[in-house]
Amino acid sequence: MKNLSPPPAYQLIGHRGIAGHAPENTLAGFRKAAEFGLSWVEFDVQLTAENHWLVIHDATLERTTNGQGLVYELSDLERRRLDTGSWFSAAFKSEPLPTLKETLHCLAQLGLHPNIEVKWPGAAVMGAEQSLLDLIETHWPAHSLPPLISSFDHQFLASLQQARCRYPLGFLSEYANDSLLSQAQDLGCQTYNCQAQALNAEFIKKSRALGMPVLAFTVNDSHLAGSLFKMGVAAIFTDRPEQFIANTPIDATLDIG
Repeated sequence: MKNLSPPPAYQLIGHRGIAGHAPENTLAGFRKAAEFGLSWVEFDVQLTAENHWLVIHDATLERTTNGQGLVYELSDLERRRLDTGSWFSAAFKSEPLPTLKETLHCLAQLGLHPNIEVKWPGAAVMGAEQSLLDLIETHWPAHSLPPLISSFDHQFLASLQQARCRYPLGFLSEYANDSLLSQAQDLGCQTYNCQAQALNAEFIKKSRALGMPVLAFTVNDSHLAGSLFKMGVAAIFTDRPEQFIANTPIDATLDIG
């Protein structure tokens, strides 16, 4: 299951669901991504002290909810009272803060494939890697393409590898150099997820030669997207896929076997 074949060119991955059209990391955003015809979405997860994996980017609640404080300290009862949509638009008022379990069920129903980005500080909790793997194993359909698990926390990726993770791993970085590429290879990563502005054709060629397709974030400019695809990038993360969909052939899957 863990092998990741190079995806077809011109693949689009919705960033935090589809952050240009709906509140990020919400079920409403995932449904909107499906309406746009995307097949992959990226989203962020963090682990709370109550051992709940929540879908949210920041370590604090203020920016994307009507709550305050640390995500890590959030109880499940408090989570259920939060509004994660009003900050974006009144049309999304009372949108809940989803758990990873709820998100996996939603994506399976929509036919969307997940790129799960693990954020700090949840990854620091002892046993977090096994908790994450157990949840995915229980709630993601066995017949579907496996989720891609990525993180900037490379120690957490190492913990996943040590836990004999059978899902593909994505090495997240803001930089592209030989040392980091070697580190990604040592960790057994199947993709190199990198900031778009850091990439060049030579690095992309090296990564592809190692069997690690390069996925670029976060790209909302059609000229930049064109340059990246020309250099050999396999996919881009985007908030606004509509500017690419009209002019770009899109294949349905990343073909994770």
